[in-house]
Amino acid sequence: MSVDVIEQAYYQIHDQLPSLPEPFCYWKKKSSDGRSIPKTLSGDYRPIFNFVYALDLRNNLAELRMCIDYHRSLYSLHKPGLTFGWQHRLVICQMVAGIFEGILLDLFEFLTVRKEENKVLEVLGKQKIENKGFGFGALIDVFSKAGVFDENWQKYLLNLNYLRNTVHPRGLNSEDASFQKNPIVTDSIENLCIRLDKFIELTKEQYK
Repeated sequence: MSVDVIEQAYYQIHDQLPSLPEPFCYWKKKSSDGRSIPKTLSGDYRPIFNFVYALDLRNNLAELRMCIDYHRSLYSLHKPGLTFGWQHRLVICQMVAGIFEGILLDLFEFLTVRKEENKVLEVLGKQKIENKGFGFGALIDVFSKAGVFDENWQKYLLNLNYLRNTVHPRGLNSEDASFQKNPIVTDSIENLCIRLDKFIELTKEQYK
């Protein structure tokens, strides 16, 4: 296929997102009668996070999850082998990590403020807030020390945090975010989203 034909094809699909082939439409779902229809923020994405107490955060996480589906579609369409495939993968990892961070932040507030039962977690959290701030890495450290998640999840969260930090220029140079050391980087985007779904289901249990 010539370059001219490929270029013409791209111009034809420009601004025609609803016309993309089915395999690239992660933002669609099957209706009861078998039709392919777009997912909606209120009907499909917000219910995923209905366990989150902070309403604003719940809405933000839903919008971020919707954005991930659009990015997955574009990532599949453009193919990860293209020059910017690595950068696009990082963007998706950053968004997924943002959802993880938001969930952990809400869970921390639930366990320490609303539920008032996990005193160990509360003490550890206060130490982090006072000494180092309270970002994704601090949340992971607090929950790990409190034994909320098992070792496998702790390792996964740490690797995800390294990719979350790539939003900062210095984070891009970290070996912990590289192909050689970070297993999440070399995994598929599909598996990244599967792990996110599993984490959401796991976290729901902590709210009971």
